Amino acid sequence: MIYGAGVIGSIFAYKLKNGNNDVSILARGECLENLKNLGIIIRYGIFHKTYKTDNNVISEV
Repeated sequence: MIYGAGVIGSIFAYKLKNGNNDVSILARGECLENLKNLGIIIRYGIFHKTYKTDNNVISEV
């Protein structure tokens, strides 16, 4: 479980999910809604690539 879905938490969740791990993210408010609707989106500007993944998002433990 990732506690908090800020920049670092989102990157860790993305990397863990792509490593075939079962990942849940604890989030609240606007961040919770964005993750439920859009998933995690990471944009690498230098390489002009965008990566997206869906994770299990929860609002309470």
